[in-house]
Amino acid sequence: MAEIVYPPVIAAARTLFRALDVRFHMEGTQHVPRTGGAVLVSNHISYLDFIFAGFAALPSKRLVRFMAKQDVFDHRVSGPLMRGMHHIPV
Repeated sequence: MAEIVYPPVIAAARTLFRALDVRFHMEGTQHVPRTGGAVLVSNHISYLDFIFAGFAALPSKRLVRFMAKQDVFDHRVSGPLMRGMHHIPV
């Protein structure tokens, strides 16, 4: 599966956080396996939680596929992005 959309989105998020001088301290990232199945679970307390959960998988060079409600996929802006990143509609 070709990853055309996801890497530039990650690069844009990292650039934005760098420009805003936002720093992350992540613990336990070594437990995300490099291959095979994995389930990452996050409490959803803000609209940006998915970004932080996705960053936890970067050290293991994994791309996280998120589940999101169908309405997000039906939106004219977010829909193509979500489909391009191969996220899962629910």
